Amino acid sequence: MATLELLVFDMAGTTVEDNQDVYNTFMKTVAECDIEATGDEVREWMGRRKRDVFEYFVTRQEGEGAPGLDAKINEVYAHFRGCLEDHYRNDPVKAVEGAEDLFSKLRKGGIQVALTTGFYRTVTDIILGRLGWDKCLDENHVGGAGSIIDVSICADEVPQGRPAPDMIHKAMGLLGVLDVHVVGNVGDTKVDLLSAHHAGCGINVGVLSGACDAATLKEYPHTHIIDSVADVPEVVGSIS
Repeated sequence: MATLELLVFDMAGTTVEDNQDVYNTFMKTVAECDIEATGDEVREWMGRRKRDVFEYFVTRQEGEGAPGLDAKINEVYAHFRGCLEDHYRNDPVKAVEGAEDLFSKLRKGGIQVALTTGFYRTVTDIILGRLGWDKCLDENHVGGAGSIIDVSICADEVPQGRPAPDMIHKAMGLLGVLDVHVVGNVGDTKVDLLSAHHAGCGINVGVLSGACDAATLKEYPHTHIIDSVADVPEVVGSIS
């Protein structure tokens, strides 16, 4: 592989600790809004754009073309958003051990760092702010010399969320990276791996710190499966 220029990371479960917080918020929402969805079904949607999840389950329950369908989807999604934002505003938000040190080492070594997420911008900014990762990001969420990361991209800022490659490609465009073969992607869900595969990334890494176990991740395209982002240096080579 050519010299790595960009490493793209998922947030919840990959670089931000997630003790089933997102899953639990999904389950709280479907219970309180009387939406038919099992825990296993919800897990299958982890990592995807959040509104897409509720569009699927509400449409399945109400029927395609049902009167008031869009309003119902919006109502349930708004309920979820309220629960999720309350959680990230009020409960502890912690980086996965080793993540911040890794970001620093990568950037010092000339490798740019992008964060992508199935979250929408409001909750993403809450998380970035509480961790201090929003330092020196401009109005396009692109960083500079004093920033922690080089860019932040949300699923609601591209035409399609995961497993489409749109967020990875947008990160490349914003950061001036032309060749996808010098891009790596790191995530904890099957759609993270599929997104990187569809993008054509040279490195496609699954981590076991989040939603999926090794047996699940190994069923999807990947170049490496590691325990956590702390092990990324073993994948990308020497960084200092």
